[in-house]
Amino acid sequence: MQLTSMRQPGDPRPKHQSLNERSRAAALRLGFKFGGTEETTMSDLKQYVEKRKARDPEFAENYETGYLEFKIGVLLRQAREEAGLTQEEVAQKLNTKKSAISRMENHAEDVKLSTLGKYAKVLGKKLHLSVR
Repeated sequence: MQLTSMRQPGDPRPKHQSLNERSRAAALRLGFKFGGTEETTMSDLKQYVEKRKARDPEFAENYETGYLEFKIGVLLRQAREEAGLTQEEVAQKLNTKKSAISRMENHAEDVKLSTLGKYAKVLGKKLHLSVR
């Protein structure tokens, strides 16, 4: 299924930065250097993570769980932005507060499956769960 934007021509809502632009800005704030290609940058990040895992057992143990929680939040935010909705609009449709939507997108730990399903429905999507 492909996401389509609900934006109409002349929509007054501001355009959001793309996920790549936000990721790049965050990486720059953390001190990453961008001189080469995106593949080089990803390679540098992977090298950093591997080195950190090797020297920090607690980081290694918690890395995968943290990454999965982060990835869920990124997917929620990306789907919302592609649907052309703000956090406030999603919150109104879910009868909750904007801060709850922000928390789901930025700290996705312990989000109920029923909540994820409702979130997807608001975006006109279906939730697909896979166990591998």
